[in-house]
Formats: sequence, C-alpha cells, structure tokens
Amino acid sequence: MPVRLKHISVVLFFIGIGVSMSLAQDITKIDWKKPIKISGGFSITNTFYESQGMPARRDPWYWLISGNANIQLFNVIAMPVSAQWSQQNRSYTQPFNHYGVSPTYKALTLHIGYRSLQYSTYSLGGNQWLGAGVEIKPSTSPWSFSALYGRFQKGVDVFAGNSVVAGTPAYERWAYASKIAYQKNGRSVAIQWLRGKDDASSVDDSTAAKAGIKPGMNFLWALQTTQKISGSILFDLEYAMSAYTDDHRTPSSDVTRHRYLNSFGSFFTTNTSTRVNRAIQTSVTWSKKVYQLKFSYRRVDPGYASMGSIFLNNDIEDISGGLTIKWCKQKVTTNTTLGLQRNNLDNKLTQEAVRNAFAASIQWTVSKRIQLQTQYSNFLANTRFNNQNVTANQLNLQQNSDSLRYNQVTQNASLTGTIQWGDSLIRQSVQGTGSWQSAVDSKGMGSEFYSAMSSYTLGFVPSRWNISASFLTTYNTVNGVLNRLVGPGCTVSKGISKSFRLTFNMAYATNFIEDKNIGYTLNNRVAAQYKKGKHHSISADFSWLQRKQVKIVQTTSAEYRFNIVYGYIF
Repeated sequence: MPVRLKHISVVLFFIGIGVSMSLAQDITKIDWKKPIKISGGFSITNTFYESQGMPARRDPWYWLISGNANIQLFNVIAMPVSAQWSQQNRSYTQPFNHYGVSPTYKALTLHIGYRSLQYSTYSLGGNQWLGAGVEIKPSTSPWSFSALYGRFQKGVDVFAGNSVVAGTPAYERWAYASKIAYQKNGRSVAIQWLRGKDDASSVDDSTAAKAGIKPGMNFLWALQTTQKISGSILFDLEYAMSAYTDDHRTPSSDVTRHRYLNSFGSFFTTNTSTRVNRAIQTSVTWSKKVYQLKFSYRRVDPGYASMGSIFLNNDIEDISGGLTIKWCKQKVTTNTTLGLQRNNLDNKLTQEAVRNAFAASIQWTVSKRIQLQTQYSNFLANTRFNNQNVTANQLNLQQNSDSLRYNQVTQNASLTGTIQWGDSLIRQSVQGTGSWQSAVDSKGMGSEFYSAMSSYTLGFVPSRWNISASFLTTYNTVNGVLNRLVGPGCTVSKGISKSFRLTFNMAYATNFIEDKNIGYTLNNRVAAQYKKGKHHSISADFSWLQRKQVKIVQTTSAEYRFNIVYGYIF
C-alpha cells in the first residue's frame, strides 16, 4: 500500500472507531422510520456580457452551478456536503470543482474531501486541503481534540508548446496537523503541531529550475492560551515556532541551535537550508462597564512561514494601545488607538521602515432618530537606509546615507449624520457624509481628497414603494492638478407582492480636470426578484455602463451584463 494511502487509512480507522463509540452512546435517539433526511439547495447562474468601443473584460458567457446538502442519517449523524462547477473547470490547471463532507454526531465531527480548518493565525490558518480529519468536542468535558492528514497543494507540472508553462508550477504538498485544547471557566490552553512536506518527484527538475521553486519541509508547534483574570482582565497569547527547510533534497546536517530538531529522524530532516523562526501575538484587555483598555503586541521573525497558512506577513513588530469610553449614559462612545510598527528585525535589510498610527472616533446617539459619527486618523511612515548595510559610496552619493530618509504623512477625517422619522404609512430618512484625506511626503509630493454625499429616502409602507435620491461630489488635487467629479443617483423599487420585487438604479457622474469637462459615466441597472413558495427563487438583472472620454479624441464605450440566477431549496 502506498505511504499516503496508508496514512489516510490510519486516520479513517480511528474515525470509524469514533463513529462506533458515538453511536453506542445514545442509540435511543435513532429514528428508524426515517433513516435518511436530506435538506439543502442549489443554484444555477448564467452571465452574458458584451462590450462596445473597448476590449472585452470577460467572456461573453459564464455559468456556475453550486449546491449544498445536509444529510441526516437516523437523526443522529449530520453530513453537510457542498460542491461547485463552472466553465473555468475546463481551462484551469487546478479546477474549482471541490467536494467535501463533514458529518457530525454529538461531539464527533469527521472531515472528508476538500475541507478547511482554522487552528490559529500562524499554524493552520484556514488553508484548504484534500484528505481526512476528525474533531472531538464533548459538551461535558473541557477537553477537545482535532487531527487531520491531507494534500495541501496540488502538484502542477504542465508545459504548453514552445516550452511555455501553462499554469504556475507547484510541488504537491502533504501535511499532518493536530490540536489538543482545554477550556473551562473563561480560560483555555491549546497545543498544536503541523508537519508538511513537498513531493520532489511531482515537478520535473527542469520545470522547477525555470520556475525557481524548491521542495520544502515544515515542522511547527504552537501554543494558544486565554486567561480571564479577576473578572475584568483578559489575557490572550499565541506563540508559534516554525522550522522550515527550503530544500529537503540538500544533504542533512545537525543544527547547532534548537538541537531537538536533530532527533526527529526522517520525520523532519534539517540541513543548511533549514531556518527556525518564531511568531508571537499577545494582548491584555481590561474591561469595565463604561470603558475598555487594551494593549497588543505582535512580532513575526523574518522568514517565518507555515505550510498550513496561505499567506503570512513576516519581519514585522508592532505594539498598540486602545481606549474606549462610554459617556453620557452610554449615548456617546469615544475610541482612541495608538500604534507603532517596524521591520528589519534582524538588521539585514538595506532599508527599514517605521510606521506610527493614531486614530480616534466619536459615536453620538443623539436620540432614537438622530445619530452622528466622526473619526480622524494619522499615519506616519518613515523609511531610511540602514547604515550598517549600505553606504553613501555604494549609492554613488555624496551625502551620508543617514540623510536619505523618506517620510510620508497620511491623514483621514470624516463626519456622518443620519436622521430618520416616519410612521406605519410613510418612512423617511436623510443621510450626509463628508470626508477628507491628505498625503504629503518629504519630497514635496502631495495630494488632497475631499468628498461629500447626501441622500434622501422615502418609503411608502402599504404600497411597498421605496424611492431614494443621492448626490455625490469629489474634489482632489494630485501634485497641483485639480480633479472633480459630480453627479446624482437614484434608486426606485416596488414590491409587486410579498414574493416579487422590481428595482431600478441609476448613477451619473461628470469628470472635470482644471474645470474642463473630460467625459462622463452612466451606470444603469434593472433587477427583479421572485420567490415561488418555500422552494423556488429566480432573480435577474440587466446593467449597462456607458462612458464618454474627451482626451486627444472623443471616445465612447459601453458594457452590457445580464445575469439570471435560479435557486432551489429542498
């Protein structure tokens, strides 16, 4: 039996034992009269597209079929299933048609097929895998357990004609992961580990060399804890250590630091391409009735990586604090945050960045009908050359590299107000929003952006008419060049019945540069939604976007889209 099949067989063996034990716990709830109950639904989407006066931005026809079902076996085992099909399945190297099932019975949940689990940010961070797994969460016990094994990445090694790669080459990746946790009285502790390895034989060496990829191996463990102290203080901590081998084909060698890695044998092999990095994220929150104070700290070493997470920022350290206070019998809420962030933690980069951030907001519930909200933020970014890694001579510059700094200050402010009134026959509301943004750097470059929007909504409750009118204007300058945009918009909707509604949207905007009209944009949309009983639904919408631009010559373009979606719930 192949090694991977043997691993999956072991997991399925324990899954089978778990199912048998669970069924034996409460056999009296088994419904023998209705052994199978199925619920769920599916939808069919068709999109038609056409463009005039411009290149097409999508295919003229696109279709998608998606469905989900929940299968109940004997009223004690739940098996949710989901699937998708689309025309892209025929053209993509890694298709989107994924199938998976997660049957649940009491404390036991099984995962088979394409599934996704979230352990923590820096270990198993929601990456999708194909395989088998189990979760055990007894309601009467503070302990829980989870384990899985599967393929985390499909191997891609495809060439089209003339040695052109079709798709992005990638090694086939398999991984184990498990987690054991204890939670009681607002306190929890969880320990988890993950081991992943790329299959070096899944990609031809010549393809890998051209794509610049190498087969890696990863072993990490992580600790999570939440501790509630004295009823008002909450402490959170996530700590992870990851050993990542960039190329496991390199001859093995003992590491001088973290010598425990040398004792894993073939489970994890260290060599000259192995790096060991840490990630820590922690916070302390002090909560009272009218205020909350929170401090957070995060540090991710340069080069930190996990085969269980799709994307992780590394080489980053930040600290932040926030204070929230409720005033005037909790009608006014103020929130203030302050943070500092930097990179180049190992002092090896030629440039390093330091960022300072400040934000404050006020929410005021004047009455049940009137709400006001305002906010302000200030973001300062400083970038400078690292004197230890770059000199003025290396840059062919006369001045000292310490003077080669780049600073940018970005500020944002906004104010929003809403007034609502009405009765059971007519309901009305007025909303206004204004915002300002400014960005200035040390090289004299800068921009300012102002925007204002107002809207009025009128609703006739008995006849199901809703009418909304709005007006938008923007004003911005970039390096001294003035740009303006102004235009109205409206939305009209009518409920023909409880199950049928029609909607029309229109938005028009005229563009100006230095008071010269350079064109307009007109966007229209008509939509209809209809429901038939509890099972059937159909929606359709048609939109057309028209643009006119006046540059050297006048050009006009248009795009048309028609969508129709049928849904069925059973």
